[in-house]
Amino acid sequence: MGSGAAGLRAAIEARRHGVEVVILSANRIGHANNSSISHGGFSTSMIQDCDSPERFFEDTVRGGNKLNSRSLVRMLSYNISAEVCALEKMGVTFRRVPEGSYALEGRGGHSVARRLSTIHSSGMELLLPLMRTIKQSKVRVLEGVKGVLLLKRGGVVYGVVGVSRKGEWVCVGGKAVILATGGGAAVYPKTTNVPWANGSGYALAYEAGLVVQDMEFVQFVLRHVNHPGIPARIPPIEVFLLSGADLLNSSGQSILRGVTSFTRDAIARAVARAIEEDRRENGGFVYLDLRNCRSTEGHSFSNFATSTVRVVPAAHFFMGGVRVRNNLSTSIEGLYVAGETMGGVHGANRLGGNALAEAFVFGAKAGELAAMFAKKCAANSELLPLDYAAGELEKQGALLFGGRSKFDTVQEISKLRGDLRSMLGIHAGVLRSKSKLSSGLSALEKLRCAFFQLPPPAPQELWDWFDFSHSLTVAEFILRSCLEREETRGAHYRQDFPQMDDENWLVNICINRSSQGRMTISRSTIPDVNEGTYLG
Repeated sequence: MGSGAAGLRAAIEARRHGVEVVILSANRIGHANNSSISHGGFSTSMIQDCDSPERFFEDTVRGGNKLNSRSLVRMLSYNISAEVCALEKMGVTFRRVPEGSYALEGRGGHSVARRLSTIHSSGMELLLPLMRTIKQSKVRVLEGVKGVLLLKRGGVVYGVVGVSRKGEWVCVGGKAVILATGGGAAVYPKTTNVPWANGSGYALAYEAGLVVQDMEFVQFVLRHVNHPGIPARIPPIEVFLLSGADLLNSSGQSILRGVTSFTRDAIARAVARAIEEDRRENGGFVYLDLRNCRSTEGHSFSNFATSTVRVVPAAHFFMGGVRVRNNLSTSIEGLYVAGETMGGVHGANRLGGNALAEAFVFGAKAGELAAMFAKKCAANSELLPLDYAAGELEKQGALLFGGRSKFDTVQEISKLRGDLRSMLGIHAGVLRSKSKLSSGLSALEKLRCAFFQLPPPAPQELWDWFDFSHSLTVAEFILRSCLEREETRGAHYRQDFPQMDDENWLVNICINRSSQGRMTISRSTIPDVNEGTYLG
């Protein structure tokens, strides 16, 4: 499920291991996902003598404020170099210096420059070769279908129920399922994500009985405000800061005093505090000062029409996600997770360049494991018991009988979606407190009541109905997790608990669904905090 970097890489690897593969994609395969609009680069290790997997590991755990799963980080740091080779064999071309070696870029929190980038810094330069490989491998593709239910029986996955934009129900049977549907930062009003990145994978996993963890850790980055003379697409703001730029408030004073590392959590906090303290400026932005900025990474900043650019915090990435075991299995046999949908790798804050690295490494691993599981189950000839699938669809029965005029519900849901985004921006943004979060939960309950009071949707409205239902679930994950963690750590900043507290909060906040259908929260110790061996 999903056709971004993780989903495509998983499909390729599963097919390479000799099983039949179907990609279920809500949109056109390889397009309209966050991988496609990325800057086309990722962190690696072992490319240069001064770097190593252990150094990558240490930087990532330090950047994650010690909440990372050590086993997952080691898997990432020791396997990413092999993914570079695999991608190049598929036709990906990375930028090189004139002497022929890789052109490596720096990002905040990395102790060495280790980020590879495609020639034109485009995510599509990564995905197009993967899509060609998909076609050559004869992987089947089912586009325009949104997964709305994971079919399972007796703790084993059997497939997926989906719905098309026309309201047609689709059942896809499979001996294994890989959930690679991406993140959910589009539930916020300001975001770098594609508009439909609403975290549906988190909601599907939760509804199926899996645990979701660390949902309080939403990464915010700075996004420039469109201005004449400023390109619509510019490098990440941390690139400018690492090249000598500064961030100023409306009085022209630097807001970076005391910021010792240009990690994304530190930058977001400094900016959010400056915006809140600057009462004279009601635009909700600060200024990126480029006057002392050096050209870098093939970019020239001298042709910008102005030396100061307005920037605002925008939701970018979810460090949290579905909890997996050290061997990447879940409590549902045959169900695997990859990419941003999976939690545990980044801890409390993701370092720049580690998202696509995670997508490729764990996409490949999930594809391999799913194929092995499917082969093991080959003796079971029945992929999807039709009577069981029909029974699960019957449970959705009320949704099949709308009888309403076309798009009535869609218009009403669109308004509710705007209200939800606004609420999260106000109550669960960069700066948080008990009062804000509690008010946010009250507002969320009103939105939920308004949503479920809507008449049943017509078939062609089902897509939007499920989409918003998932958004409500993800919003509750965020608010409840933020309220539970009474400290400041990484991307989670509590104004009423401004210090990091290892004694009480070196734990994962976990969410699961009770047998009565209620959302429950628990704390779990980091599963392998003392782990010191590479799993391979």
